[in-house]
Amino acid sequence: MLRHFLRLLIGVVAGFAILIAIVWVLSLTLGMREVLYQGEPLAYWQEACLSTNPVERSQAIALLNAQILPDLTNTMFHDWNDSKLRLRAIQFLNELPGIEIAYVAAPGRRGGAASALGDFGPPASAAVPALIEALNGSDPAVRRAAAIALGRIHSEPDIVIPMLVPYLNSPGLAEAAVLGLGGFGPVAKPAVPELLALFNNPDPDTQKAVWYTLQGIDPDAFAAAVLEFRSRQDEAANEARADAGAHTNSPPVLNPVQ
Repeated sequence: MLRHFLRLLIGVVAGFAILIAIVWVLSLTLGMREVLYQGEPLAYWQEACLSTNPVERSQAIALLNAQILPDLTNTMFHDWNDSKLRLRAIQFLNELPGIEIAYVAAPGRRGGAASALGDFGPPASAAVPALIEALNGSDPAVRRAAAIALGRIHSEPDIVIPMLVPYLNSPGLAEAAVLGLGGFGPVAKPAVPELLALFNNPDPDTQKAVWYTLQGIDPDAFAAAVLEFRSRQDEAANEARADAGAHTNSPPVLNPVQ
């Protein structure tokens, strides 16, 4: 009896171990793996492209232009497919205790590629035409990231700045256009009138971006706008207090029915 119980217990433990091994293998297979270039992640090359060591910087920029930019650009425009079976399997496994499989769906991968191009800063100037195409395109997954990336690269200001300005009035892209312009700093001063028009924008994220951006582009215009903004607030508060006082001191309205 004891021997039979031990055999049963061993079988259960072995089955459980096999199940754990299968889940572990699936998590490795289904999850996303970070793309490496010459054994290093993008963050390494983003830092190397800005290195003060001229040899290291030159080698990093060469790799950026030869491999990384083409790969990210391809992802930004052409990475549309997700396996439904894979997504369902990941969702199922992630509901199990202790399992967390990292996976980014296609829209996130496309937007992430645009953001990664911007993270390289000025060395990624060759990506500007592709980012302009993405911003002017119809893919919502990349348009916002492309606007911000253009500002982080801040190349070709004579082309990019006038192109970003109309997007200040575009629903869903206004904040990104503001941040894109902010990346150019004082060079984007011609856009100040349009930014001032958004100074009191009802969307808090857009308003915060406008205030932050204006400080970097034109501190004097920002300071003047703040004074005017506070003056209008004080005036509105005074009018509200006066209106409240007038209503408080007015005689009660008689009900004609009475």
